[in-house]
Amino acid sequence: AAVAEAITTYRADARSRCWLLITSSKNYLRCIRGHVWGDEDLRRIQQVRTGEIIFFYVKSPDQYVASMGVVTRPPYEDHSIIWSDDDRVYPFRFHFEVLVEAVRPIALRRLVPKLDLFDRLDDPNWGRRLQAAMKELTPHDCTVLREALTAVSSMGTAS
Repeated sequence: AAVAEAITTYRADARSRCWLLITSSKNYLRCIRGHVWGDEDLRRIQQVRTGEIIFFYVKSPDQYVASMGVVTRPPYEDHSIIWSDDDRVYPFRFHFEVLVEAVRPIALRRLVPKLDLFDRLDDPNWGRRLQAAMKELTPHDCTVLREALTAVSSMGTAS
């Protein structure tokens, strides 16, 4: 109950950062099962700190926000294969715990006009801004995504 309360009342501020992690549906499931995120870019992943909030976005064709988590371990290097569909290793990783998981998909498209990531405009080409593995989010965007997730979520059901 305390975790649920903290999540629903969480407000990002200028000192804390949030991240949008962009992945395929198959790799999303692998990330959730292993509680691990991987990237090929060391400089990008080194920006992430323990305690920061992450949101998973499952890209085309699904295009939905799937869950919210918290980083539990600083980035590290590991060359074991977890994500096998695209023959990449993603050696730079961090661990996380899922805090909120959507019980039904939250279409990112409907949130685009509310997000700083898209200049709070109804951008018909919004997908172009998601051509990376990770995007840093503003405190406002973190709040918008958290509120959308907690409105249609199951807290504490992820394993």
